[in-house]
Order: sequence, then structure tokens, then C-alpha cells
Amino acid sequence: MAREHVGMEEFIRAWEAGENVAEVSAATGIKPQSCQVRAAAYRKRGIALKHMPRGGRRKLDVEAANTLLASLREQANPSNEG
Repeated sequence: MAREHVGMEEFIRAWEAGENVAEVSAATGIKPQSCQVRAAAYRKRGIALKHMPRGGRRKLDVEAANTLLASLREQANPSNEG
């Protein structure tokens, strides 16, 4: 449940103390996406908040994906040997 109001000072302290957005969210009671939006708004106004690593996204393994595609296409269109 979100808190009534989190002031700028409290938010900045939580942001700078946190390792990631999830920690800031837990400390302030603000949704993670709202934390990111608020931090971006503060930066836009000239407050030099640190940048947090983005979580939840895995790097794409392009080689593995292309290998999978080649295998699937081979299964769908087997060559006529024989």
C-alpha cells in the first residue's frame, strides 16, 4: 500500500541508499515504475541522482536464438535425402 506522501528529501535518501529500484520502492512505498519516473523528473530539474541498473531484462543470446531458428526451420522443411 502506498504511503500518503513521500517528500523529496526522503525519496532522495532512499534512492541514494538503495542498490536498485526495488529497494527504493520497498523503502518508500512507491511503485517501482513511479520511483523511476520520479527520479527522471528530479534529474530533468537538475538533481544529480545516481542511475540505477535496470532489472528484469536478460541479455539476448543472438547466436542461440539463430541456432534454434535454424533447427526449427530444418524440422519444418526437412531436405529430401534418399
